[in-house]
Amino acid sequence: MEQESISSGKHKTLYKNCSNKSIAIIGAGPAGCICAKTLADAGFEVTLFDKGKYLKTLLPTGGGRCNLSNAQYDFKELAKNYPRGEKFLYSVFSRFGVNETLKFFENIGINTYVQEDNRIFPVSNSAKEVREKLLKSIHKCKFIKEEIYKKLEEIIDNYVAGNNVDGNNIYLDRDDLIVSGTEDTQNTWMDAKYDNIAVTPRNGKAVEINAMWYNAN
Repeated sequence: MEQESISSGKHKTLYKNCSNKSIAIIGAGPAGCICAKTLADAGFEVTLFDKGKYLKTLLPTGGGRCNLSNAQYDFKELAKNYPRGEKFLYSVFSRFGVNETLKFFENIGINTYVQEDNRIFPVSNSAKEVREKLLKSIHKCKFIKEEIYKKLEEIIDNYVAGNNVDGNNIYLDRDDLIVSGTEDTQNTWMDAKYDNIAVTPRNGKAVEINAMWYNAN
């Protein structure tokens, strides 16, 4: 299978043999959902993970009207509105600029208009309508929320209760950091031993473990 992604005619991305490929997207905000539709249209199996209401952040945009874009079709002029990332955005906007954005929304049934200040809105002036139609366009994608959070709660409960797996004494301390291991055990990738003695003991609150724990929370 070969199929073009949603992109400009000058920059075409081809996906080959993707019918059996699965992709996970973390975050079901506007960017995540648009990415999901692009990949699903190309034949990928897409699963979105989000802890909250899907496309929740879209609802208040434009005062509830959903400001979709700006009628500045020169990508270099458009990028000037983002001084911290102007040069980086040249490549982004040259591939997926205002025209491609409007085409995307047109394809999912959103007609637009340009108001006097060049901001572009849906004819309905409804962010709710945009949300509903975007979610409808990716209805074949999988959305994971309740299932994963139940498992995450179980993981946290077990850390709080403590687990003495193989004598490793793993538990969540009062400062919310994970304690694991003893002087004779190692629970990280630094697991070398000589005569059953740890070369680099990693017991206690190992930074390798707690960095991932902190970011997961």
